[in-house]
Amino acid sequence: MAELDTLLQTLDECHKSLLRTPGASRRTQHIERIKEITRAVCDDQARLPEEGRVSTRGGDHKFNAQILLARIISEYTRELIAKVDAEGSFLYTNASHLETLGYRQFHLMRTNIIDLAADGHKASVKEHLQRALTQGHALDTLCLRHSAGTICWIESSAMRMKVAGTYQLVLIGRDVTARKLAEDALRASEARHRAVLRAIPDLLLQVNANGLILEQAATSRAETAAGAERWIGRRIQDVVPTVGPALLEQITTTLETDRPQVQEYRFCWPQIAEADYEARAVVSAPGEVLVMWRDITERKRAERAEHESRERYRQMFEETGAVVLLVDQATRQIVDANPAAISFYGYARTVLTSMTLDQITVLARHRLDRTLQWFVNGEHTFFMYKHRVAAGTVFNVEMHASPIEIHGQRLLYCIVQDVTDRIREENARRMSEMHLEIMAEHQPAIVWTVDQDLVVSSISGSGMQGTELSSTATVGLSLRERFKARPDHPILVGHNRALEGEASSYELVSNQRRFRSYVAPSRDSTGTIIGCMGVSYDITERVQLEQAIQASEQKYRLLVEQCRDAIIVVLPDQEHITVNAAAVELLGYTSDECARLCLSDLLLATTLDPDARSAHATTWHEGRLRHKDGHMIHVHVSAWSIVDGSSLIMIRPGAAGLVDPPWNAS
Repeated sequence: MAELDTLLQTLDECHKSLLRTPGASRRTQHIERIKEITRAVCDDQARLPEEGRVSTRGGDHKFNAQILLARIISEYTRELIAKVDAEGSFLYTNASHLETLGYRQFHLMRTNIIDLAADGHKASVKEHLQRALTQGHALDTLCLRHSAGTICWIESSAMRMKVAGTYQLVLIGRDVTARKLAEDALRASEARHRAVLRAIPDLLLQVNANGLILEQAATSRAETAAGAERWIGRRIQDVVPTVGPALLEQITTTLETDRPQVQEYRFCWPQIAEADYEARAVVSAPGEVLVMWRDITERKRAERAEHESRERYRQMFEETGAVVLLVDQATRQIVDANPAAISFYGYARTVLTSMTLDQITVLARHRLDRTLQWFVNGEHTFFMYKHRVAAGTVFNVEMHASPIEIHGQRLLYCIVQDVTDRIREENARRMSEMHLEIMAEHQPAIVWTVDQDLVVSSISGSGMQGTELSSTATVGLSLRERFKARPDHPILVGHNRALEGEASSYELVSNQRRFRSYVAPSRDSTGTIIGCMGVSYDITERVQLEQAIQASEQKYRLLVEQCRDAIIVVLPDQEHITVNAAAVELLGYTSDECARLCLSDLLLATTLDPDARSAHATTWHEGRLRHKDGHMIHVHVSAWSIVDGSSLIMIRPGAAGLVDPPWNAS
């Protein structure tokens, strides 16, 4: 039994060496089991009959400790037991290798353990063997390849032993593949959770019912600034004193109700400006609560901005005086209407919002769909419609629409403007312009308009016939270019005065024709001067007629003044008269005195028929005139009517009884 004792002594030395190595405490149970099995075998050997015992005497039959150890392992353990030489070649393997690695014993006896290493792990196996040879023992987890090609993780304990002067290694291994996979999965899960914690913008605090901080996790702006590494062991009321009581009440409510509690707080951490935070508390363990802090400043700012935007929209929608409708793009349903729309259409809000745009629009459905699609596509921004209100009246409206999206619903924001009066005025203006255009075309005049730069914008009128003017040659040219006029030319002077707001007129002679022109300022609806408007009349014939009349009057006046007979002209009012020089001499009155007399004051009696003047009579009649000194003068009287309603009476002194003059009065 000496060699058996040597085996047990070797196991004890290995055991002591393992105890001195870090982590060797986990192998104590394994080594103790080997000792127990070995002693049990020794007891069985002592009880065996003589012929069944292994001889312990010298020679070839003496007790061999290695054979005994192999027999023990083969019969009593499922762990991997192998003996290799200093190079790693297998000298012995037990039957567990077939179950764990899929290799039979005869196959492994021709193999090196390094060859069983998985790809990328051969160096670690070689290092494991080398450390066991140099240090006497080694404990590592090796990655070996199964015969089926899968990976197996073996926890190997290598012990050095010297046999016949050479070193050999006894390898005791255990399959830890499942544990390794579980550990890898656990590490991966921990890594994922750690990444999630790093990504979460929350500060996680584990707090008990009294507010004592037990754990904290994650990094955040608040944690860094407030020094969260010093929070463990402190009360949360002390960490955030401004909201501590409210937060402790939230924790208490969470524990009592066993339901998550969410509260929002506004306070400032040390060295950080005041901000908004959300505290979400959930029960994590009996008497403990997990508090998740999240900075919601940006969210609150966005909410406030959205609220302000909604308020602005409400004011724009509700308080504006314009008629505004929100219409669903797909169904044409009126989704909402502002008070101005309610007042304009005369429907209650509930009634109007239950109607579609088709019900208030006097237009064929396919045409309405086409125009609304223009709005959706952005091809048009406004269109003219006829809308019928509740009273049945149809109004001309101009609808401006643009697509918007509210809470995921695609709508048309429609602004409706009543343009009935404007269209009526425009129609009246167009009719007036058409009438003016017709009149201008048939009027013997020239009508034109110019802008503020005196550029002709339009010109028309039958007065252009026979002149060098034409619409195509004049429109678009300035007056300076068209007429090559000097600054002091009447055309430029008159138009400049009109641009200053003063109407003016002037006369021009062109191609032996005389024109009388009138220019006035042109204003827009606000009263701002935007140009000039002018009209020019051809007064050539009128001037010629006036000149002829003046010449005729001159001849008439010369004839009357030089006539030897007295001539009295009775004005149309039949009250006043004018006389020539012969009449002044005959009557004894001056011209001014005669102007204050009537015909009845001078002509006392005559046989002249009052109606004879209207017949242009040339017959002479007897009569008597009163002289200034009072005596009577016997005269012959003849009268003619003049075109303007006056009467011309010719008087010649003569003897009584003389009726016809000795000469032809005509």
